[in-house]
Amino acid sequence: MLYAAQAPTSTMSLGGSIGTAAWHHKSSWHIVAAEDRAIPPSLEATMARTIQAKTTTVKGSHLIMLSKAPAVAAVIEDAAAH
Repeated sequence: MLYAAQAPTSTMSLGGSIGTAAWHHKSSWHIVAAEDRAIPPSLEATMARTIQAKTTTVKGSHLIMLSKAPAVAAVIEDAAAH
């Protein structure tokens, strides 16, 4: 279902440039999927620490937004409140 519904990435979106990444001056939130087999959870945690993101670890797979939607919604609500 996800494969069939997800649109391909536009090659135009890969050619742009940015001056400063937003995480340098904006707050960030990150969910580490503790049972991710596509991206090692330790790498996810390292990336989150690098950008000083408020991090939540959820026991779930790579598609955490599908398997643990309530936990993801709680993180989004927290981010929206700040």
